Amino acid sequence: MAGWVVEQREATVVLPPHLKIAGLGYRLGAWLIDGILSGLLALVALVVAIASGGLGLNQDAMNQLRLYPQVRPDVPLLTVHDGLLIASAVLFVVLNVAYYAGCWTMFRATPAQRLLSLQVADARTGRTIPFWRAVVRWLALFGLSSGVMAGFMVVIAQTLATVSISDMSSPYYSYSVSNGRGDWEGMANLLTWVSIIWSVVLLVSVAVSSSKTGLHDRLAGTIVVGKAPVVRAWGPPQSWAQGYGQPPQGYGQPPHPPADSPAPPTTEGSGSQNTPPAVSE
Repeated sequence: MAGWVVEQREATVVLPPHLKIAGLGYRLGAWLIDGILSGLLALVALVVAIASGGLGLNQDAMNQLRLYPQVRPDVPLLTVHDGLLIASAVLFVVLNVAYYAGCWTMFRATPAQRLLSLQVADARTGRTIPFWRAVVRWLALFGLSSGVMAGFMVVIAQTLATVSISDMSSPYYSYSVSNGRGDWEGMANLLTWVSIIWSVVLLVSVAVSSSKTGLHDRLAGTIVVGKAPVVRAWGPPQSWAQGYGQPPQGYGQPPHPPADSPAPPTTEGSGSQNTPPAVSE
């Protein structure tokens, strides 16, 4: 797709008339919608984990729930295969990369961005960015949060596969003491807060930039643009009344004959054709 031309390397991007720099509100809206859509990819990874045997229900727990529905089972609720479970988490990250980086490369926009008439392009030329730059943009924008989410999927599944339901509901249950995974829990909490803070930093970097390029855009050399409003031809708006202009013939003046109208016919003498000829005596 043809792009635009930047006159100088350090100059602000000069966009075509039909494009404008996307505002923060539109970008935030697209980010929220895409977050919901890409979050659904976790369901795909979950289905793959179940279908491959990486995650399943513990039959002993199901039997206890069926025989003693009011008693919490003393066995874990799930069974997991660590290798297949981790592979499913990696699949979630790969699908997330394909959703964002693939859409930026193939369609210049994610589904939410297309819905809001936004597109991601090279900041200097306006052309579609290559896949490796799209991956760089994804890493800066969603890499940390996607990794944290994939890690939580693994930790939660492994916890439900090693701790019985009765132990988890006990007031004396301690996750860190009984499982020796306090370090993992602390690391997960730390990464979660780092991910939230990083998202705020990116949001602020977009808000304070005159060209609305956040840190992720600067790392990837991209810019987000949208459709510019249609500018009508010079003149009064269409909603103005028709009588605001000056009358063509002036105010209250008699109309003038057209300039190209023929002059009235006359005789050889003075006077008009309708004047009777003088009678000589």
